[in-house]
Amino acid sequence: MSNGDEALDSRGRRIQGFLGVAGEANGMNPTLENALLNAAEQAVHHGSVVAGKPLYFDIVHMEAEIANQHIRTYKVIVTPKDA
Repeated sequence: MSNGDEALDSRGRRIQGFLGVAGEANGMNPTLENALLNAAEQAVHHGSVVAGKPLYFDIVHMEAEIANQHIRTYKVIVTPKDA
């Protein structure tokens, strides 16, 4: 899933999701907070979030790449809560 792509939820409804990544690939410190921040930035760039109108998201997927007992990359997918 790339940012702003549509997918189907468990009920077969179309939902829009945003992928957030934090780690070596994008130079961000690999924390869950940074991955969520990256997903939020993607939603803003896509136009789903506008100033003065907060939007809540569900975390629908979390993934961590771990090597040598250290987290190297976090990936999250979020979808708008009202989806």
